[in-house]
Amino acid sequence: MSDRMHQIVKLLRAVDLVARAQGATIKDLEEGLGVKRSSVYREIRILEQLGFPLYTDRPQGSRQQRWLLEPGYVQRLPNISLPDVRMTVSEMLALYMALSESSITRSAGFGERLDGLMVKLRHCFPEEMTEKLGRIQTLFVFTSKFSKDYSTKEDIIGDLSEAMLHQNICLVRYHAFSEDRVNHFKIEPLHFFEHAGGLYAYVRTPKHGDVITLAVERIMDLKVTDQEFEYPKDFDPQMRLAQAFGVTSDNAVFVRIRFSKDQARYVKERRWAAKQRIVENEDGSLVLEMTTAGLWEIARWVLTWGGDAEVLEPDELRVMVANEVGELAGIYL
Repeated sequence: MSDRMHQIVKLLRAVDLVARAQGATIKDLEEGLGVKRSSVYREIRILEQLGFPLYTDRPQGSRQQRWLLEPGYVQRLPNISLPDVRMTVSEMLALYMALSESSITRSAGFGERLDGLMVKLRHCFPEEMTEKLGRIQTLFVFTSKFSKDYSTKEDIIGDLSEAMLHQNICLVRYHAFSEDRVNHFKIEPLHFFEHAGGLYAYVRTPKHGDVITLAVERIMDLKVTDQEFEYPKDFDPQMRLAQAFGVTSDNAVFVRIRFSKDQARYVKERRWAAKQRIVENEDGSLVLEMTTAGLWEIARWVLTWGGDAEVLEPDELRVMVANEVGELAGIYL
């Protein structure tokens, strides 16, 4: 946003303040515009030069002069009320983190739009807040390492978003990695969600009525139809996410994993499942108990801990990990 636009925003905010029934004191304008006293008088002069009929009044018993717009003129003003966008440092911090260069939004081609939005927001803040925001931007650094590439999927993400909002059925061509083939089918798109640097979508297939998960980068083509669908009343996306260990959403199982003393403190730092319990042993080791879904993803996670993790149950998961260890031994030994 140009300096000229920034000035216009401040002028509109000044008009909003003096147009109130009680008007505004110089102090009110200082605080409302986030500028110094000298700048307040400059804004008042500009308003007068633009033809706004300002006058001053000092209520009985008050030591402060108030600036007001003539009542008849206020009634003819268009609705130009602006929200109070002054923010605390913590609020600006949360805003910047939400609009930061996340790997998904950047790779999907949305980073430039977010940068533009941040510039516009900065020009809406009072001057001292703008300086703080600039400092906050230096506190965080980001990396696109391990993220998926969505640079060619911007149109698909946009169309999918519109279909979710308007509840339109879509036709998709989808590369199913597990089968290594391209499938064509109808979907009812419901929600996006992020996991480990990837963007996924919950969709329902009208043919079977099941809610499945699609990896957005594997959608090769998508066509939004005029046919509408009803959102499934029995589907709770938050519950589905909470139940899954990763992306896979199958039947939840009870899992027990023992971790060594050396790794126990790291395990306790995080929450691994919505339903979990940690049992500490006298030797410093611990057992993580959790009810979650996606045995294959859990098995891969257990393997990342090496010999510091042992699956106690279920037997199916224990066998999966043992088989993987056997294959690794065959490769390296």
